[in-house]
Amino acid sequence: MSSPPPETKTEQKKGKGDMGRCVIVKEDVDPSNISKSDLTTDCYFIHRTGGKVDIARGSAVHIFDDYHDRGITLTQIEMSGGNLNPKLNSPKI
Repeated sequence: MSSPPPETKTEQKKGKGDMGRCVIVKEDVDPSNISKSDLTTDCYFIHRTGGKVDIARGSAVHIFDDYHDRGITLTQIEMSGGNLNPKLNSPKI
């Protein structure tokens, strides 16, 4: 019996790991009412056209890609300044 061919790097990138790199925590929030101690360090404030602000987790690139794929125009991606370790905690919102 022969073993299946090893995956190439491009196949590995397209695989399981790309899904779920952006998580929208909460939509339409007021950033001034949210405490930094309640957010993880990987949280961002996503400023959308129309003045709405969302909170999302992930890297800025993956967040932008997710919103772009959904056809939503962004005006700014701002770091939230959260204090919690994302490996040990989740945002408390």
